[in-house]
Amino acid sequence: MLFLRENCTACGKCSDACPSLALSLCGEEKTVTELFEEIKKDQHYYTASGGGVTFSGGECLLHSQFVKAIAKMCKDKDIHTTVESAFFVPWKNVEEVLPFTDLFFADLKIPDPEKHRKFTGQDNKLIIENITKLSNIHSNIILRIPVIPGVNDSDDDIDAFAQIIKTFGKGIKEIELLRYNHMAHSKYGFLGKKYTEFGTDSQSDEKMNELCLCLQNKLSKGLRVFYV
Repeated sequence: MLFLRENCTACGKCSDACPSLALSLCGEEKTVTELFEEIKKDQHYYTASGGGVTFSGGECLLHSQFVKAIAKMCKDKDIHTTVESAFFVPWKNVEEVLPFTDLFFADLKIPDPEKHRKFTGQDNKLIIENITKLSNIHSNIILRIPVIPGVNDSDDDIDAFAQIIKTFGKGIKEIELLRYNHMAHSKYGFLGKKYTEFGTDSQSDEKMNELCLCLQNKLSKGLRVFYV
């Protein structure tokens, strides 16, 4: 069997026909009702643990109508809902899920707009606008910053992050610095894409503590900054 990835249409036929089972199809298509039936199976666990459902991605807010529908069903059953997003979407997409979301995780990757464009393909103007709007009308937002060695961890970067965060509303409750890791490496391989390395090792605890303290000292004392 000849496998030409560039001709892929995501039909799944190659996975079905693969004699060595080397190819597999990830993900399933489900309706809102079908997905909620899966969610309900763990409702006792959500209640016992204080947890709930997180809508992530990819970018879940590119499918905001679907997320709105399933989040509403969760809220009707008192299931806690969280949306994790990079917020590079039209504001109307955020508005759709807003009434049915208990917690938002907001990604803020790089403070400088041109450097953001260099590494992600787009500047961060829309992202900052959306987080600013959201933080002024929603009271439970955790800001996440993935710390990439040599990309966004300099003193100037931390200072620029602080200046942006100061413009956000009171809805920002915590800031998580996410330590760099190589977990995406295998995923790039599955997709036939090149993985760019940013250093060979994750930052030390000492370095992460230093970054947290540096950012914390530039912000309100009531805003918790920590790393994971």
